[in-house]
Amino acid sequence: MGALAGDLGGFPNGRRVSDDVTDIALRVVAGVLAGNTGAPYNTLGDGVNANDVPYQETFPYVAFAHSGRPADAPATPATGEEK
Repeated sequence: MGALAGDLGGFPNGRRVSDDVTDIALRVVAGVLAGNTGAPYNTLGDGVNANDVPYQETFPYVAFAHSGRPADAPATPATGEEK
């Protein structure tokens, strides 16, 4: 959790690929660094706590984006228009 966990090397003083910047930002805006350390302030988050695929071992480290369509969908969407 970067600076919230006492690690000043992470977000917001730099960023590691694994830093959960959304959760950190939500908690900072709620005032965790100003002393609001109890619930619900220290439990705010986006609900995504793990990646759906592992990091790569080489640059760019993050996984490639999903295509956004099911694997069995046709390559070109049907428009209903005749050519």
